Amino acid sequence: MPHIGVIADDLTGATTTGVLLARSGAKTTVFFNVEAAKTNINSSSLDAILISSNSRALPPDEAYEKVSEAIKTLQSSTNFSCANFVKAFLIIDLDTP
Repeated sequence: MPHIGVIADDLTGATTTGVLLARSGAKTTVFFNVEAAKTNINSSSLDAILISSNSRALPPDEAYEKVSEAIKTLQSSTNFSCANFVKAFLIIDLDTP
């Protein structure tokens, strides 16, 4: 039963995170979008589920809706045990050498 749920803002973020988790031994699956996740989550043998929300280029209100839908998809999966979600992001200072 998965304990790790990741909602990425694009497919690159989802697959990169999925590869890192897989390299550490986690059984992972990445969904290209929320619709694919809704119809294909069979998570009983997985450690992590990753969903690309495809929200990076969207206006804030639309991005919020996409991410909310992805979270609800994870929460509604009967085989998923993660109840807490954290927004993680990376800040890169391009001015620092």
